[in-house]
Amino acid sequence: MKRRSLCALLAVIVGATVLLLGPHGPKLDGTFNGDPDLAARAQAFLGNDLGLETLHVSVITRDSITHAGLGHDPNGKSPDHATPMPLGSITKTFNGQLLADSIQRGEVAATDPVEKYLPELAGSPAGKATLEELASHHSELQEDLKELDLSVRTFLVGDYPAPVSTAEYLNQVRSLPVSGDKTFQYSNIGATLLGNALARAAGIDSWEAFVQERMFGPVGMVGVTFATTLGDIPAEAPLGGWDIGRRVTPFYGEGQAPAGTVTYITPDAMARYAQAILNDTIPGGTTAQEPRWQLAQGSQPGQSAWIGYHWLIEEQNGHRTLLHTGGTATASTMLAINKEADKAIMIYTSSTNFTPIKDLSNHLLYGSDKHTPYAAMLTQLSPFHIPVTVALPHPRDCRPSTSP
Repeated sequence: MKRRSLCALLAVIVGATVLLLGPHGPKLDGTFNGDPDLAARAQAFLGNDLGLETLHVSVITRDSITHAGLGHDPNGKSPDHATPMPLGSITKTFNGQLLADSIQRGEVAATDPVEKYLPELAGSPAGKATLEELASHHSELQEDLKELDLSVRTFLVGDYPAPVSTAEYLNQVRSLPVSGDKTFQYSNIGATLLGNALARAAGIDSWEAFVQERMFGPVGMVGVTFATTLGDIPAEAPLGGWDIGRRVTPFYGEGQAPAGTVTYITPDAMARYAQAILNDTIPGGTTAQEPRWQLAQGSQPGQSAWIGYHWLIEEQNGHRTLLHTGGTATASTMLAINKEADKAIMIYTSSTNFTPIKDLSNHLLYGSDKHTPYAAMLTQLSPFHIPVTVALPHPRDCRPSTSP
């Protein structure tokens, strides 16, 4: 208890000091590895803006892969093509492709209720959701088990609530309400249920083993880790954190693994995935990528958007982009694919500052020059997103103790 109180007190003191002294968050240091032209183009576009510390970008076509890594983390690590990077919710697209694959195999039907494969949910509101509703975020399940703003907790303590097992996760989902409106509502819970249901339907013991057998093996994706324990987090992974410079404990635990919270993958492996999509050799084929449910609006004015099986499809100015983004406690990611142009962009950063990677992706894919400065982005954030790099207690020293 004393340790937690000290950590919280120190964090409050430093946070108050930050409010007085003003912003000086992390930024790229000008170093790079990999392709010099790609690195120079990315660095020139991003400039010296705050909120980024390391970044890796891949430009992928059907027959070529170009990588570039920028910046260093505090441990001197610079991400390259073989660095295990947090992937986040882009993991959901594996499940979208594998839903289509499982349908093609005759193992499931899109309209099957999830309780058919997860009997732990039989008779519960969540159990009635169909597989296609889970894959399209139309199940009306809430985003996460605990709908709480954890910004304050994480800023003060540097940790998140303890992870749960798959069995405990399903037990907690049983009691969740479902409104029945069947409108779009992004749900990590729905993605988690879908992944586990597909594994059960295939007769495979775990979701991790399922995605390895059905996706990573056939595509040749080597270098994927699921951090079901804190010790599973690859030592080579960049030390990430919030865009304000706050270091926090990365996500880990098996409970919500199919949603992407604990996936670590190398840029080499993700490039193989993107190439299989461009070449239409990906398990599940193009079925998962078809626009099925139209959204009210896209992310930009004048843009149309649809959901496929966990894919977002956007159309604007004659371009159709297949994409998904990801975010964890310590990283942001984006995969954007224009199949007509035979080009994909995959970007990883070791911070929660997502805006510049969306802008950079559009720049590399379509030549867009739009770049939202970090200072402008801050006007939309909560008071706890004050940009600063400070010597707050390390998360491993401030995790809640089990002793009184």
